[in-house]
Amino acid sequence: MMFQDSKGNIWFGAENGAWKLTDDSLIRIDSIKSESGGRVTIKDITEDKDGKIWVGHTDGISSINGELVTNYYESDGLISNA
Repeated sequence: MMFQDSKGNIWFGAENGAWKLTDDSLIRIDSIKSESGGRVTIKDITEDKDGKIWVGHTDGISSINGELVTNYYESDGLISNA
């Protein structure tokens, strides 16, 4: 899975998480985790109108706003973690 955001950053999603390519740096986004703290498989990446990145994965969804990652799970009100 690859996604280019409005700032030109390239986001990569795989079986073991997500990465962001910005300028010449590849940054692993370590804070995207399952509810039990494990790694997740990234299913989709998109950007909202405010520039926040949203990542769908095997244990819910996560938002990335600058350096802040927020994970949401079924226990937070999602219909399903899938």
